[in-house]
Amino acid sequence: MENSEPFIREVESSQGCISIDDSIQEKTYTDENSLICWHFDHTKKRSVKGVNFITAQYCSEQVNLPVAVDFVTKPEQTIDAKTGMPKRKGK
Repeated sequence: MENSEPFIREVESSQGCISIDDSIQEKTYTDENSLICWHFDHTKKRSVKGVNFITAQYCSEQVNLPVAVDFVTKPEQTIDAKTGMPKRKGK
């Protein structure tokens, strides 16, 4: 999203702000990997399998522009001490 800065600079105002949000796109039937894995969903108060991503958006009176997006990955796999089952862990 490096290309969004020139547009933001054109329309930025003292009332503008950056809005940051994290979301989970559920992928119930997809095989688990470092991107599609279990994440805690605060709206459901439980873990769900899916893609967890963070977005940033510039908001002002005139415009809403995307600034950045990043995906939460859990590349490390460990064994849960309580259950003995594999568990993914972020860095």
